[in-house]
Order: sequence, then structure tokens, then C-alpha cells
Amino acid sequence: MKKNTLPRQVEFRELKNSTFVGVSLKQRIGARNNVPSEWVKRKADGTMASLLALPNRIFGEALLGWMGNFVASTKEFEYCMGVVVTQSRGDHLPPPFKRMTLPDCLLAIGTISTGPQGAH
Repeated sequence: MKKNTLPRQVEFRELKNSTFVGVSLKQRIGARNNVPSEWVKRKADGTMASLLALPNRIFGEALLGWMGNFVASTKEFEYCMGVVVTQSRGDHLPPPFKRMTLPDCLLAIGTISTGPQGAH
């Protein structure tokens, strides 16, 4: 049996005055997981390239996934794919992009190098 390993180095960074910009979909707990196919679709249709072309990205070429806005009564949450940029509320974002202001926080950054099959 192969042992799965996780990184032992984690970087901590203060995240202040930042905004998440991306596209989102609704996902229901217990339903078919549409997230992996959505990543493939958004890469193929140029959405990810457009996000990576935005100025003032905080994490360079990193594309991030964010889950939130959980509704207990429907077991639905919002899954967003995008980038983190310095806060700028005046920039126009064309559809289907959306903007979410992030609270100031301490962020842990790590990369999973191996893991269970199907992990995303």
C-alpha cells in the first residue's frame, strides 16, 4: 500500500486589502461533483487565461478555488474559481466574472504533492 504524503512546509502570509475575482457555480452536497469538469471547461474557453491577465494579482500565476455561501436548507454552496488581486472596486468586470472582497486574514499556503485518487 502506497503511503500518501502531504507537504511539511507551509508558508503563512497576511492577506490584507484583497479581492477574489473569478467565476462561480452552485454545488449541492451529495450531488454529482461538477467542479472538476468546470475547471476543464473554464480553461478551454479562455476564462482562466483572462483571469491570469488581470493586473495586480497577489499570487502570480496561481488559480484558486474558494467555497462559501453555504445554505443549510438546500445543502448548496458556491464554488468560485479565480485569482486574488489587490483591492480595486472601480475596475469593470465583464460577465461572467464576479468580485468578492476578502476579509483581512492569515493565509496558510501549501501544495499537495500526492494524495488520494480523485482529490482536487
